[in-house]
Amino acid sequence: MVYFYDPRDSEPKRKRLVPAIFLVLGFILLAIIKIFLGEYIK
Repeated sequence: MVYFYDPRDSEPKRKRLVPAIFLVLGFILLAIIKIFLGEYIK
């Protein structure tokens, strides 16, 4: 993810960036949980 810093437009970009980071973290957490469940079932 590329984040361009523009002093005139930093707030809107930051507000758009934070939900994207949370989405990525959520997908990573889901992947880790699936891996742990798969290992546990085996």
